[in-house]
Amino acid sequence: MKIKMKMKMFVITVSPVLFIALLVVDFVACIHFDQSIGGHLRRAADSNKLPLALEELNIAVKNMKDQQLTEGYTSILYKTPDEDIGFWYKNISQARDDLELNSKEEISSLEESNILIKLRETLLDGNNTSRVTKPAGIALYPYNGLLSLLYMFLGMFAIISCGILLSGSPKWLFIEKSHPARIQL
Repeated sequence: MKIKMKMKMFVITVSPVLFIALLVVDFVACIHFDQSIGGHLRRAADSNKLPLALEELNIAVKNMKDQQLTEGYTSILYKTPDEDIGFWYKNISQARDDLELNSKEEISSLEESNILIKLRETLLDGNNTSRVTKPAGIALYPYNGLLSLLYMFLGMFAIISCGILLSGSPKWLFIEKSHPARIQL
């Protein structure tokens, strides 16, 4: 019976730890995405010269290809346009191709400024100009479904475990059930 009690205590203490570990994995994945793609897209949007913007877009597109972020959807249950990775990738690739074309030609400062404004509008969210436009959940792709299930189950167990631990030592954890053959009258 002591093994069952130890097992219950193990489950109660480990599930919040695993939930926190999952949060750390999520946080690290977001940082990795920002370092390899998101930060370069932001720098391309902030560039004031075409060659600099093109350099940053080349890095971002190369990293998108390397991480296989060229097609698919980040959604789990149903496909929505705001989670379409293929459209996002094609849009950024086309912006890069346009920059490459225009950087080979002699253009005026006004034309260069207009191209950079168009690029900025393409790369940054229209409502919030400090946020890079990207599909929701792209940092966790292609593990969005698995991580959502883990969040759901570990979150549920973590909440139950914390409730049990905060309420004191519950009697049902430590009561040994008597075996019917051992009952003595």
